[in-house]
Amino acid sequence: MSSRIVETATNIVIPFMILFGIYIIINGHLTPGGGFQGGVILGSCALLVYMVFGIKKHGKYLSIFENIGALIFLFIGLSGIILGGFLFSNFIARGTPGTITSGGTISFINIAIGLKVAAGFAILFFIILEYIERRN
Repeated sequence: MSSRIVETATNIVIPFMILFGIYIIINGHLTPGGGFQGGVILGSCALLVYMVFGIKKHGKYLSIFENIGALIFLFIGLSGIILGGFLFSNFIARGTPGTITSGGTISFINIAIGLKVAAGFAILFFIILEYIERRN
């Protein structure tokens, strides 16, 4: 267990990390960043929580988020191929260049990739921890 100062600092930092990860994912088509970078930031929150509090809950919930991200990505890709862009060109708002709505389906793809990477990173981290614990 860590000290009370480290736990308090973690409780303060985690919401900002989550907010920053979401910001990087959503603004990925406007700035350097995107789904992968934001997903790694969100996945690092699980690492920080485990290192400070020792909470190691994972499994089906993280796998569900990873699968949801993959399904969203697959749905967007297949609907673009099958419908030839008809679905998204009619139903997604098109904003002025430089705004969040100007990305079309790229924003949705970044969200899907962010979900998949965040869950995958946390799952990978917990698998490595289990291996180390079994080895010792």
